[in-house]
Amino acid sequence: MISVILTDELGDEASPKLVIQTTEQSPTIIRCLVTGGFPPPTITVAFDRRDVTARFRFRSRANVTGSRGLRLIEYRSERWTSDWRPSKADNGRRVQCLASVSGLASVSTDARLNVLCELQATLLVTTILLILLLSIIFSGIYLTYPESPSQTELYSTSGLT
Repeated sequence: MISVILTDELGDEASPKLVIQTTEQSPTIIRCLVTGGFPPPTITVAFDRRDVTARFRFRSRANVTGSRGLRLIEYRSERWTSDWRPSKADNGRRVQCLASVSGLASVSTDARLNVLCELQATLLVTTILLILLLSIIFSGIYLTYPESPSQTELYSTSGLT
């Protein structure tokens, strides 16, 4: 049996994504992780059905478990890039990951790209900061400054009264 996930995380505990969100021209991770299959599967990556597999690195490793005589070998293969820099034109595109093993049905998954332009990213940060500020003001928690000393206090501490 073959399982396929598409994610924007590196590491063993990657979770599948239906939407990969990034900012235009920022280095972005796209990773297709395939578990199972023998021989190790062929992995194809496409953006809107355009094959971009050559832009992705490949790695495959075998994990052996079980006692002697009852060993189980499970292959874990992946294609990934960590330096893809999306443009505004990539927004809304579908990334597809397809795993194929000769003699078995192919398995695939896909995710939609959500590419924020620089203005959107700046607007998002500004909106979040504004919401935080308003929540502080309306919750009654705000910074106060000590009152300035009165003229009388100034004269009395300086000895000029």
